Formats: sequence, structure tokens, C-alpha cells
Amino acid sequence: MKRYKVFELIITIVPVVLIFFLEIDVIHFNPDHIIVGLGCLPVAFKLVSEIRSDKLEKFSTANLLAVGYVKNFAGPLIDAMLAQQLISQQKRIYIFIPQKISDFEASRMNVLKASLNISPLSSKTKTVTISQAGDRRNILEISNSKTGISFYVDFPGTLLSLSALLEYEMQKKINDDHQAKKDERGKKYIEIFKRETERLLNENGHGDFISFVDLIGNLP
Repeated sequence: MKRYKVFELIITIVPVVLIFFLEIDVIHFNPDHIIVGLGCLPVAFKLVSEIRSDKLEKFSTANLLAVGYVKNFAGPLIDAMLAQQLISQQKRIYIFIPQKISDFEASRMNVLKASLNISPLSSKTKTVTISQAGDRRNILEISNSKTGISFYVDFPGTLLSLSALLEYEMQKKINDDHQAKKDERGKKYIEIFKRETERLLNENGHGDFISFVDLIGNLP
């Protein structure tokens, strides 16, 4: 019971702190942003009230992860690659979002990534500098020798957090159908994460340079 109360306290506080600091942007600090950040707190607390509801928790959690993924990884990366003329509407980024959360387990990810080096495909890691401070992000660059097409693929590591959350939710419900139920609930997380990620990227003007894919066979 005590462990549950601690977890409940964490999921109450963390989203509020995340939203506040995402808004004030501590990296490029501006005192005026504190006021904006404080103005976001009612929204954050409303979001927390949703998290405390079983039905809305998964959606709110997935939304927060999507915000973090776009703000901390995908957004800055796309901006930098556009500035360096590394991507275009033709040479785009494919964001791999699986149909099942279990596809993000380490063993399956290794198989998926290995398949990107089976002829006619070949892959290499592209390191992109995203700021004057020298911050860098890595992304896979894929070439297809048969079609002559090259593109990029990213596997959002943040989805591993959804897998861990599902394990916590279901630790008292383990049975023979455990994996099936985990995949069923995970599919709902994934749908919300994908929709929110797509919305945020489109909102930032990045939608023309990305596509979503759920199977390696659907790549160009």
C-alpha cells in the first residue's frame, strides 16, 4: 500500500514539473517565461487529474512522452538537418512506431535493425550537430541500392517507458494471457503517442519531412 501511495505521489508531481519547465525552457532562460509557465500550471494540474483516472492515464502519459520526444529529440534534429540540407521531402525521416509494444523489446529491436543491413538495404549512423554548443543527435541513414533511394529511420526510445509502465500496471494481473493483454493496452498507448507526435510535428512545420512506419517492409 505504501509503495502504491509513493507511486501515486510521483505521477501527481512529475507531470506538473515537466510541463512547467518545458514551458519556461531552462536552457534559454527568459524571466518572462516564468509567468507563462505559471499560467500553464492549471493545465498541468488538470492533466494530473486525468492521469489519476484509469481510463485517461494512458492517454495523458503517452501525450507527455510525445511532447518530450518532439521537443528534446525530433524537433531540434529536423531543424538542424533542414539547416544543413540533410533532409528534404524526398529524403525524409521515417519514424518507426510499432503496432505492438513488445516490438520495442531489446531482442526484437536488434532483429529489426539488423534487417536494415540486408541487401538491397544498408545502414549507417549519422551524427548531426543540433546546436552551437555542439549538442549532437544520432539517426540511422538507410540506402537502397536497388532503387537508389536514401532516407533516415528513427526508433523512439521513449516508447520503452510505455513498456515499463505497462509492466507496472499489470504486475498484479500476471496470467497466461499477460503478453496479449499488454499488447492490447500498449496499442492504445502507441496510437495516442503517434497521433500527438504527428500533431506536434505538423504544428512545428516538420510534417512534410517525416513519415510514420510500423513495419520495416513498408520502407522505400
